[in-house]
Amino acid sequence: MTPTTAATSSATASTAPPHWRRWLVAVAVGCVVAWQSWDASSLGDPSHRWALVALVAVAVVLGELLPDALVALADPGRLTAVLVVSLAAIYGCVPETDHIPVVALVLVAGFVIELATRRTMPIAWFVASLGLVMWAGMFGATGRERAIVGTLFAPWPIVLVALTERLVPRRRPSGRVSGLVIPAIAGIAVLVVARTGALHGERHSALVSVGYATGASVLAVMLCLVIARPRAGVSP
Repeated sequence: MTPTTAATSSATASTAPPHWRRWLVAVAVGCVVAWQSWDASSLGDPSHRWALVALVAVAVVLGELLPDALVALADPGRLTAVLVVSLAAIYGCVPETDHIPVVALVLVAGFVIELATRRTMPIAWFVASLGLVMWAGMFGATGRERAIVGTLFAPWPIVLVALTERLVPRRRPSGRVSGLVIPAIAGIAVLVVARTGALHGERHSALVSVGYATGASVLAVMLCLVIARPRAGVSP
């Protein structure tokens, strides 16, 4: 992490919106996503009420943890690249994909702008991008419960990175671990779910895949943190 990036990271942490505002915005984004995919995924059907609740819950979790993810992935392009991985996972499990390349172009454009300007996009960009990615999945799922589960799990890399940033003391994980290794582990997890339980079978098989992938990725991150922890008497 460069001095400029470190300064940006500190500024992001200090200017993060209050919790209630994050939750309010997250609920609003979740409701917009549900509205825009209501007919496509039959969200008004009583059998899909769980998807509405889960969508809003995931949106609130993402809204709460997004500032932490921005701190951990402060280098320009990193968080946008993670969003591309989440979109790729969605592409791998939803039956309707014609709209996804357009969403990918938006993310790639943001990535290029970040690299060209050497500045990370503002948090509003990531809120909108997350909403767009979630819409791509909910709309593309066309009501298939396994694909909806895969969509809701797709932002797991952001959640895992942010939780590590929040729960683990900053002196323990190196920048390489928090900024590269952890997103890679979680990215593999969502891609595996997208091509297994979220692609074949029903909701139960998708949930089982999510459970295995979550447990395996958390254990892998814990192992990486233990290995990367500075030893006593050795400067990091």
